[in-house]
Amino acid sequence: MPTRFALVVSITPQDVGARVSVRRRLPHGMMTDAVGILVRWSGGTLAVARKDGTVTEFAEGTLVAGKRVPPAPLRASGGRDEVATLQRTAAAGWPAAQTAQLGGWLLRATEGWTLRANSVLPLGDPGMALEEAMAYVDAWYAQRGMPAVYSVPSTATEVDEALVARGFTVPRNAEILVLTGPAIAVPEPVAIEGLAPAALLATPGPGWLSCYRARGEHIPPVGLAVLTGPEQVAFAQVESDGEVLAIGRATVADGWVGLSAVETAPAARRRGLARHVVCALVAYGRELAAGNVFLQVATDNQPALTLYRELGLTLHHSYHYRVAPAVPGG
Repeated sequence: MPTRFALVVSITPQDVGARVSVRRRLPHGMMTDAVGILVRWSGGTLAVARKDGTVTEFAEGTLVAGKRVPPAPLRASGGRDEVATLQRTAAAGWPAAQTAQLGGWLLRATEGWTLRANSVLPLGDPGMALEEAMAYVDAWYAQRGMPAVYSVPSTATEVDEALVARGFTVPRNAEILVLTGPAIAVPEPVAIEGLAPAALLATPGPGWLSCYRARGEHIPPVGLAVLTGPEQVAFAQVESDGEVLAIGRATVADGWVGLSAVETAPAARRRGLARHVVCALVAYGRELAAGNVFLQVATDNQPALTLYRELGLTLHHSYHYRVAPAVPGG
């Protein structure tokens, strides 16, 4: 087998959670390689989770080379049907106060709280001509005192082109990447010195809400109903001396654990708290038989993208919002 890198072991148990390339010796003397997330190194055994969710376990004594490697490149992998299915699952995890179906389109309104809960999700055929469907959407939102906003998956090119022709634009921070990966590839949460493990709550308490509001997000009662609406939902928080330092939210449905609201207080950043929260929430999902994880992150949120890619999540698809010129972003 050709040698792809020097036979040097430069990884240690401290690299659990990193993407690595390893070479090990098989019983018959041949060698084989694996690239993935190092999810465990304990008791003389290593476990590497590949992109497809399979886990390779092998004895420490068979390791002949290993090194950390960069995260996998961001290339969209989801087909049209997969995108539609995952978008519906994500929508159920962020349930709008009012909804309506127009063929394959989902119309959502929640008194203006977040674009996600106040936008049309055009998945498939609306059951009528495109211009007629858009006129219906305009009227539906007008009845609620709101302009129409669209959440346009990367697969809905015809809808996107029609919206451009109508003068709809993409507001700031409204281009979103949907990242996915096997839940097994996300390591168990690692304790952080001086802090208790992340606590999992059934409902967000005052500390959790304060950390969420730290980014300037006001949560009205209808917003709280969105956050707590799914049947299976948990809220994670890490605190110290009564102050919540980091938070996150997870929903579980259809074999997916969906992550959202991952925030770290400004003064507590660069301590690994976001990673700890994410790992704790994915572990919660695994306990409920969720085999995969997804999350949505803005394209310009580089710290979050770096973290999620380091945890083995890759690009499934993207979407963006399109709003009428008079509609502010949010």
